[in-house]
Amino acid sequence: MDNRFLYQEISQKILKRIEADALKEGDIIPTEKELSELYGVSRNTIRNAVQLLVDGGRLKKIRGYGTVITNKLPKTSIGLIVPDIINTFFTRITRGVEDVAVQQGCSVILCNSDNNTEKERKYLDELKDSVLGFIVAPATGNQNYAHYGELIQKQIPFVFIDRYLPEFNVGYVTCDNERGGYLATKYLLERGHRRIAIIEELDATSIRERERGYRKALVESGLAVDERLIIKTNKTNAEGGYDGIGRLLKAKLLITAVFCSNDFVAKGVYTYLNEHGIKIPDEISVVGFDDDVEIATLLNPPLTTVMQPNYKIGVHAAQMLIGAIKKHEKVLTEEVMQVTFV
Repeated sequence: MDNRFLYQEISQKILKRIEADALKEGDIIPTEKELSELYGVSRNTIRNAVQLLVDGGRLKKIRGYGTVITNKLPKTSIGLIVPDIINTFFTRITRGVEDVAVQQGCSVILCNSDNNTEKERKYLDELKDSVLGFIVAPATGNQNYAHYGELIQKQIPFVFIDRYLPEFNVGYVTCDNERGGYLATKYLLERGHRRIAIIEELDATSIRERERGYRKALVESGLAVDERLIIKTNKTNAEGGYDGIGRLLKAKLLITAVFCSNDFVAKGVYTYLNEHGIKIPDEISVVGFDDDVEIATLLNPPLTTVMQPNYKIGVHAAQMLIGAIKKHEKVLTEEVMQVTFV
């Protein structure tokens, strides 16, 4: 055999010996000198063979102690944590992430946080030692600062999608939420509406930016922002929209239009208005955000909404993360993608 590749053959022999001796994780393998005598090769060849197994995650060198068995297979997966895979916005992002990951020889471990910080924390803890990195849409009201700080300390790269935690100087991929909120509100203003409410989720950067766009459009039109028309809900689904529009109408605030922070919320608004005999858009107009095709086209009348390039968000986030993994770098790129009004 070509001596240039002898270390590869020796590494396989060492691996077979480990398996034959039924050694367990943490056991020390023989020294370089002992392995050199056992296989009749130079210590340099042994050193290269052992390093090959270290790089593959089967051995670990501990200074002042020796080389021990880890029994870990090489890491080939990335962790993807989203609030709710049923939401087609995140379904499409997931597809974009997976398509890139597969092209690069990686698999994706998908986790639903249910927009719950404790569940998100659990996934970060369980996966941090077995994945190459993370792509995360952090739960609203996030308090997992220590856990993201630990990832940075351990040099485990991660990328935020859709929303981000501004306390961390790491990369993210999102859309121009402020412009989306502005376009949605401007659309309603141009149709003569002046009492425009907004129903939105609780604290998240994407939602705060959409609200900024809403406020900007009102102010540009010479209207004061009525804080009573800004309804916050801790539910990101249709139930949040149903409750939100109910609160507005029961307060008799004389609204003529509603901007919803996502299409699921808009669906709930539609349900409430239909149940109470309120005509859309004749009596109250509704605009959404996300362009969830299954919702937007099935509602009657069809929902006008802001479209995000969700598949591209997933593609770009995966490219960003895998690029950083290959370069052994922290992800720092901040990408804001354009939205369109449909």
